[in-house]
Parts: sequence; structure tokens; C-alpha cells
Amino acid sequence: MTATKRSEYTREEGSEVKLLHFIFGQPNIDQIRGHPDKVLNLIEEFGQQYWFANVGHPKGDIVVSLIEELRPRKMIELGGYVGYSAILFGDAVRRHGGQRYISLELNPEFAAVANMLIELAGLRDFVHTIVGRSDESLQKLYTSGEVEHVELMFIDHYKPAYTADVQLCEELGMISPGSVLVADTSLLITWCSLGTRLI
Repeated sequence: MTATKRSEYTREEGSEVKLLHFIFGQPNIDQIRGHPDKVLNLIEEFGQQYWFANVGHPKGDIVVSLIEELRPRKMIELGGYVGYSAILFGDAVRRHGGQRYISLELNPEFAAVANMLIELAGLRDFVHTIVGRSDESLQKLYTSGEVEHVELMFIDHYKPAYTADVQLCEELGMISPGSVLVADTSLLITWCSLGTRLI
């Protein structure tokens, strides 16, 4: 993830709630509603003043290009934080004919912030946020039949869990030749199935 300049406020001091006040305090909030790009721009603007982390443009643009190429029906992300990636990628999946974007987030407070911004962006009916451990959520997605095969997955959550969650998906049969995994940060997933694209 790309961290912007640190100020006197850190994540522990409630920057997520400050983000909500910043965005919903905009005088033109009605013109922002329903426009994913405008919500994303405000998150980025907020990040110029307070230490914040989001996927950023260079990496985000790569994933959007993959979405345009693959046109996945469903896309999963591990680690939603405040919803920047869910808005950016969810909008792209929807524009290219997808059915659902699924965001897994462990922290219920972060998920609540994300849901407010996702709704503001006009994506609440398309982006599904699931709160809980990523391994348990993946298991439930599979056993419920909601996701039987991973077409495209963005991985940006608890770094030590990267490999374990990929292994779980393999064991469940969710990952197969043709699945595309995109891992943020420089951490390398050293274990994945033959035929799986790892970016």
C-alpha cells in the first residue's frame, strides 16, 4: 500500500473517522453522491494532510487494467480498510459487466467506514463487505456457493496471512488454472498453484 505523508494524526488516533467528517462535511456533498471518482479523489486529498494508506494510482491502475482485460463476474479482495480499493475496483468490475465485488475486512470499525463511503459512491448494491477473519470468510463464501472459483483476487490484508489464505483457497478448489491473484506490497507469495497468475 502507498502511505502518504504522516502528520500529527496516526491511524490509532482515529484518522478513519476524521476521513468521514472530511468527506461528509464537503459543501457539495450532493454532487459527490453516486460518483465513485469524486469519492476517491477526496480520500486521496485527505491523505495529503494526514497519514493514510491506500492502494494508490500506479498499482490501482494495473488492477483496473486487469479488470478490463479479464472482465470477472466476481472479484474478491482480502483487506478492505476504508473502502478505497473496493470503490476503485468495484466500480471497474461493475462497468465491465461484473456481478459482485466482495470485500473481506477483519476490523468492524474500518468496515463501517468503508460501507458509508461505498454507499456514498453509489456502489452499496454491488459491493458486498464481509466482516471477520479472512480464512473463515473465504470458507463461508465457498461452502455457501457464493464463490466457487476465484477469477480475480486482490490481496492486501494481514501480511503473514497471505500464503495461508492462498493455500486455503487452493485446498477448497477455489483457485485453479486461470485464476489471477494480485498481491500488494513487495511481499512475495512463494506458494501458488501451477497455472495461477500471480502479480
